[in-house]
Amino acid sequence: MRAPDPDHFFLGPQRELARAIAAADVAAVRALAPATDLNTPGAEDMTLLVFAMHWASGQEPARLPIVTELVRAGADVHHVVPLLSSALDLAILAKSPAFLRAMLDGGVPPDARVGRGHTPALFHAATEATVENMRLLLDRGADVNARDSLGTPAITYALRALQLDQVEELLDRGADPRAVNRLGQSFARVLEELMARQLPGSPALRKMAALRDRIVRGGVRWPPDPPEVERERMRQRGEEPIVPAGHAR
Repeated sequence: MRAPDPDHFFLGPQRELARAIAAADVAAVRALAPATDLNTPGAEDMTLLVFAMHWASGQEPARLPIVTELVRAGADVHHVVPLLSSALDLAILAKSPAFLRAMLDGGVPPDARVGRGHTPALFHAATEATVENMRLLLDRGADVNARDSLGTPAITYALRALQLDQVEELLDRGADPRAVNRLGQSFARVLEELMARQLPGSPALRKMAALRDRIVRGGVRWPPDPPEVERERMRQRGEEPIVPAGHAR
């Protein structure tokens, strides 16, 4: 992708900082960033942080520290640039963990949430085909058993995305295979449903069967109980489950 022109997107002090970003002048960025409005978008809703990420798209060592400096100075990693997404989303979707590492080095917490604040970054990383960003978040202290607003953990996100290697790694890192969300849907139930859709003898089915055997050895009930049974258990524990539309209980 062609690197963006600083003069097209920014004016005044923002333009001066954008020119320093384009020139890969880390010292100038470090000096200018604290005194510059980093978060008011320029033309086409472009932010200085996303602008810097475009210039660092080749993962040049001289440019990635600029991302760190901008984040450290207060650049908003969550602002969504139309047609591009937020800077944090772009970092998680990148094939290399270099962008995400630069943001974490700048102070982004490993349990930062994305997508309107409902979902931990780990969940998005767990659904991608490359495992490095997920590993990086876990290495930096992300909670392997964090839940989204419905109580669904990262391990279920990875399973639904058929990222079975990520599921294995999450289990290795301590993910709880007994997890049940507020709808009463357990990780084991999702696994059972996915296994029923696979072709007999397929590599995916063999891998899922190995996952099933692993969690059963760890004490998970199989076959898993249906969601309505799990929801009733929640009520007995004094919890209030979410009942899907069309279901009485």
